[in-house]
Amino acid sequence: MTDGVRSPGTVDRRLRRVRGLLWTLLGLLAVEFALGMGVNLFVSLTLPAGYPGVLRVIGSSPLLSAHATLAFLLLVLSAILFAWSGGPLPARVRELAALLVVTLVGTVLVGYSFVESQSNALSYGMAMGFISALLLLVALVHMAYSPGRVQASPQLPADAVGRVGTPVEAN
Repeated sequence: MTDGVRSPGTVDRRLRRVRGLLWTLLGLLAVEFALGMGVNLFVSLTLPAGYPGVLRVIGSSPLLSAHATLAFLLLVLSAILFAWSGGPLPARVRELAALLVVTLVGTVLVGYSFVESQSNALSYGMAMGFISALLLLVALVHMAYSPGRVQASPQLPADAVGRVGTPVEAN
């Protein structure tokens, strides 16, 4: 049974895990960008009809298939980052991780819609989704490496709750 206070070792382990995931996401995002540019330059898309048609178009090119698969992997890993970002990390990290998930969900949906309609506006939307995700990840990496921002919460005595003059933790 724990009292809700994490030891410094637990905080360090969790922080290392989050940092590793952030760097993985940044690397995969760079690969995703390169795959997207490759699809844009070297793959001719046919206009599909409905959901099965979109899946057929995505499966028609190994480059496009890799691009779509990596997009879903980025989405799953960003959801894992959100799950891991609670606890000893500042609340802003969790908020930015949630925004990253929302950004990637939107970008994946825009990508699907692009395959269906091949609209230039949707292509632009994918580019804006990439830039947003990149900026969010850079901000998250910065926050994960900010010295003194992440530390174990101090333990207060059980009878300190509600006493006048009791320190209150801020996010």
